[in-house]
Amino acid sequence: ISVPALPYSHNPTCDGSIFDNTNSPSCQQYSLTSQAEESYLITPTQAGEVNVYFSGNVTAVLYQGAPSGCEIPPTAACVDTSTTGSLSFCAQAGQDYTLVIEERISSGWGQCGTIEITQVGAPTLTPIVALPHSEGPGNMTNAIDFYRTPRVPACGQMGGPMGGGMTAAPEKGWVFTAPADGEITVTLTSNDLMALFVYEGEIGNPCNGTLPVLECKGMGRTDFAPNATVTLCVTANTKYYIFIESGLFNPNPNPSYSSLLVSSVSSSPNCSGTSLGKRHDKPQIEVQAQQSHLLIRCLNGGAGNLSKVSLYDGSGRLVYTGEMRDELRIDGSSWSSGLYHVVVQGEGWSISRPILWER
Repeated sequence: ISVPALPYSHNPTCDGSIFDNTNSPSCQQYSLTSQAEESYLITPTQAGEVNVYFSGNVTAVLYQGAPSGCEIPPTAACVDTSTTGSLSFCAQAGQDYTLVIEERISSGWGQCGTIEITQVGAPTLTPIVALPHSEGPGNMTNAIDFYRTPRVPACGQMGGPMGGGMTAAPEKGWVFTAPADGEITVTLTSNDLMALFVYEGEIGNPCNGTLPVLECKGMGRTDFAPNATVTLCVTANTKYYIFIESGLFNPNPNPSYSSLLVSSVSSSPNCSGTSLGKRHDKPQIEVQAQQSHLLIRCLNGGAGNLSKVSLYDGSGRLVYTGEMRDELRIDGSSWSSGLYHVVVQGEGWSISRPILWER
């Protein structure tokens, strides 16, 4: 299928198989099989980040290059492979890309879910230059769907149309840097079905080498009450992102909001001492490349506490995610040589370490 323009959405029929390991190169240690598939030819007209979101029990494989007849030629470069529901890449203007969506488990042809490909380039986030901040009324007329889980972390309660995170609905975003340590409250007021998400960290961009290191700080919804509120502890000189999103099943095609309010930073017992919301001191993290595995140790400050571990390759692609307490060994026997980034996150802190992996 030739994608006419971006953004693009489609329901794959997956009613046959053309590409397999006999006529297509492997990609990230994955080889296409004879399972049912759907393939797409994408030729962006400009450069920038593109996100591919897909559902179903499928594997998404992306190559740089166009098919030649009934084969993907060996000259087609592997870009990425994903089974997690999303795939991000840095598109080049005028370059052909071949995307293959392949069933992982045979359950009868036509079980490939949905696919959505975003516009090229992330939307501009509105900067909040000072706190407190107040704006509104506003609407979602110019909102687009670019960020969603798992491109950004799951956030909020499960269940409902906006279950564990941002969904396939248009969103608007803001960004600010906390001027001091303390507590703030973000409040969205709307009579329509909308969701409010607040993240801490760095949203990242695979096209400029910045890694996505985000932590959910809270989520609220306006389907049960007109106000959605998130109260959180903030750290001075740290970035925070606010997103509002239209509900997937919103009966209003152009929902509006009365106001978006961000309070000033105030002192709070919730953000100090031993109470909930304490910002823990960063531990010391040691990362070692040892033959066929990567060893990560927590030396002090966070030993015994559960931490999230993410590993990104040099292009910003997530290649591993897991959890650790005192130490973690990750099998790297299938990794290519190159520069990787290890990100360890705990409650209120995040540490990134580069590591050169040589096979």
